[in-house]
Amino acid sequence: MKNLLVVGIVSIFLLSLAVPAATASYLNVTIYPDKGLANVKLNSEASLIFTYPAGGAISKKLNGTTISYSFTENFTNPSDWAISFMEGWLKSRYHNVSVDNMSLTFNLVLHGNSTALVITKLLTINLWVSGIFNKTKSETKVNLSWRAFEVKGSFKISHNGEEYDLNEMGEYFFGMGMISNYQNDKLNEMSNVSTLNFTMLSKSLSSWQRTYDPTTNTTTFYYNASKYVLFYANWSISNSIYTGLNGNYTLKIVYDPSSTITTPGYATASGDTIVISPTAPSNTLPLIIGAVVAVIIVVGALAFFLRKRK
Repeated sequence: MKNLLVVGIVSIFLLSLAVPAATASYLNVTIYPDKGLANVKLNSEASLIFTYPAGGAISKKLNGTTISYSFTENFTNPSDWAISFMEGWLKSRYHNVSVDNMSLTFNLVLHGNSTALVITKLLTINLWVSGIFNKTKSETKVNLSWRAFEVKGSFKISHNGEEYDLNEMGEYFFGMGMISNYQNDKLNEMSNVSTLNFTMLSKSLSSWQRTYDPTTNTTTFYYNASKYVLFYANWSISNSIYTGLNGNYTLKIVYDPSSTITTPGYATASGDTIVISPTAPSNTLPLIIGAVVAVIIVVGALAFFLRKRK
């Protein structure tokens, strides 16, 4: 992977490969109670932003750098290692969940100018999961505690003879080849930062925004964790023996997860569980009585008004 990222081979990539459109991190779940399945679509977009002095040695080396790469992989057999890997992390939150199949698309974009290097990693994963339903005659309970999972450590995929880490971003940064001169403990911590991290979604589902659409008989739960800084470091270099390294530097990894859970039927939530009824509770009788009373009042008022005119 280090060979892939050395600035000297930028020409291999350039802009001939598609640069992913700007997006946000999300974990969206669509529930299919009749099938006993849920579809999970997640985007994990993390941006590593490294700022440095304009005109310095790092600026001269990174200014104008552009690298991009992308690939897609499909896993359809439950015994596939990637399915087992993801299932293991979901099971760490809820032991009964199973991953039936999985596909992923990975995009890496690196761009440097005179004052900053931005490395954006976008991982899109599509999963089908089961083992999360508890059905009775009158309702279906769905355990969604697995939504707040986090992958810890490397998640490496081999593609065209190269290995790519889909979770940690350290090797993309240090692989640029000019950082070793001023590594410190704080920077080394950055290597272990997880970007497949949805622990921010652990907030009780009953506190999520909830809407019910009677026309489609669909309930939606939504939560936005807003921007989250996974890592931050800043430092200054002075009197360096290396020419052009003096100045101020910052390094951070930012993340902004949100989540939507959609299910047919009328659903309520408690903790990590949503409870689905086939239809909304019947409240039609009070409405009918209210409507009849309103009509009687209007008709009575109209009759009184007409008598007064006579």
